[in-house]
Amino acid sequence: PTIVAASAALRQLHERGELAFYIDCHGHATKRGCFLYGNGLPPERQLETVLYAKLVALNSRFFDFGGCVFYLKNNKKDKAGETKEGSGRVAVYKMTDMTYCYTLECNYNTGKALNHVPAAQGGHQGRASPERTVTSPPKYGPEHWMEVGRAVLVGLLDMKELNPWSRVGNSKFRTVD
Repeated sequence: PTIVAASAALRQLHERGELAFYIDCHGHATKRGCFLYGNGLPPERQLETVLYAKLVALNSRFFDFGGCVFYLKNNKKDKAGETKEGSGRVAVYKMTDMTYCYTLECNYNTGKALNHVPAAQGGHQGRASPERTVTSPPKYGPEHWMEVGRAVLVGLLDMKELNPWSRVGNSKFRTVD
């Protein structure tokens, strides 16, 4: 009943033009780090879905862009003989044809990579997340998952060019375009 109700609510939001982004959050026991799974899309839309993940990585030391997967065929079976057809991101994509449908996975214990997080622009005066000095992947705790969650939201603001304290201009990329 909960899946049917959630699907109905998402369908209604989409039909009213109020749904542009979907993310399903999970804990992961085996693959280290925090990363996104995305759908395999046509090339012109695939760039957008990967760009978003890059923006999340730009805003969190603990998000592993290299661990993200976007090319899996939805009907490919895993080792247990299961497909991704039952995942929320695939179901929402099939229902809405939205570009931005993801599964965020975060390991229960630790990561394997650290990102350089450039300073925020615009005289943020403490409103943007501060830079951190961490030299090796720590054991994850609520503060690490919270930073990744914040980066998920800030990455969306960067994607839509609505972030007044964006880090993009101070990154090696300099622009979202």
